[in-house]
Amino acid sequence: MARKQQKNIRIDQGVLAEFEKIANRKKQHHNAEIEELMKQYIARDGQLLFDDLYAPRIAHSVKQAVDDQINRLAKMIYKTQIESTAALYATPVFHNQIVKGVEDVLEMFLDARILNQNRIRISDQYSISSNGKQAVKNLRKMALTDHQEQKKERPNDQMSM
Repeated sequence: MARKQQKNIRIDQGVLAEFEKIANRKKQHHNAEIEELMKQYIARDGQLLFDDLYAPRIAHSVKQAVDDQINRLAKMIYKTQIESTAALYATPVFHNQIVKGVEDVLEMFLDARILNQNRIRISDQYSISSNGKQAVKNLRKMALTDHQEQKKERPNDQMSM
């Protein structure tokens, strides 16, 4: 058992009277309650010291976790951007292949006497580097314009709900 020691401490009379009143109402010993309060004070101080020691480590761990998630999302957005651009560039390629296929079908099934032997093939005139890139550029402009129009319409839609 711990050795008890008596000390004189100056405490405000009003605070002491209120403390005694509460302790008497709960039928508790004043000294035991004060000792318990002091233990809680010491424990809280130890917790504050613990927090002060480990707060930088915890903050660094949280920052690292947040940065990892931000980097993961940035990679996902970048990959999505690459894939959507690839899809845009696939459109003119498929268009050119379809045109070539239609021309081949016409040559195969139509009588050669009907077709002009010196005709210009549309698929030969269409190049991905010039026509395809221009088509992608136009598609991007259309998508951007559409997106901006939808942004303008959204606040009006939210107000009507």
